[in-house]
Amino acid sequence: MSQIIKNKTLTKWQMPNIGGPDKEAEAKVEAQKKLLEKMMQDGFQKGYEAGVKEALLKAQSEQSARQILFNALGDNLQQAFAGWYSSLESELVELSCLIAKKVIKSELSLNPLQVVKITQEALAMLPRTAKDVHIKVNPLDAEFFKDFSFEIISDNLVTQGSCIVESEHSRIDASLDKRFDSIRSQLTFSQAGC
Repeated sequence: MSQIIKNKTLTKWQMPNIGGPDKEAEAKVEAQKKLLEKMMQDGFQKGYEAGVKEALLKAQSEQSARQILFNALGDNLQQAFAGWYSSLESELVELSCLIAKKVIKSELSLNPLQVVKITQEALAMLPRTAKDVHIKVNPLDAEFFKDFSFEIISDNLVTQGSCIVESEHSRIDASLDKRFDSIRSQLTFSQAGC
């Protein structure tokens, strides 16, 4: 083998000259890189926008569902409070009437002549042309009507402090219960009108 090498002279291998850098090829590669980079950015941007849009739609849907739930809760609370308020108003009307009744009964026991004033107010409600007027009172109150020019009838069914004025065509029940029923209905009516 050494013989073959001796006869030949060896030369160092060199890379063949291919003409230096190819500007056109480099421009193509650079353009492809830029195109690939732009496509990646566009894809990223489109994906980002689609994700944002999807998230917005989901958030709006969830917000809408929460709003419906919140409105229903508000309506339920409003109905509950309205019912509670109405019940409370009714109870307050009843309590007020009960307190007023006790106060008036106490006043009548301290000042029994109040029944005369009540009777005069009832008589004032009669028509001026009323005939055959008579007044029903409790027997314990009858002594206060000695000076009245109308017929006084003692009636155990009439509560003390009350009176019933009757004429040929009219009847005015000025009993405590009727007066409180009237007050209660007025309070209940004004309560419903609010």
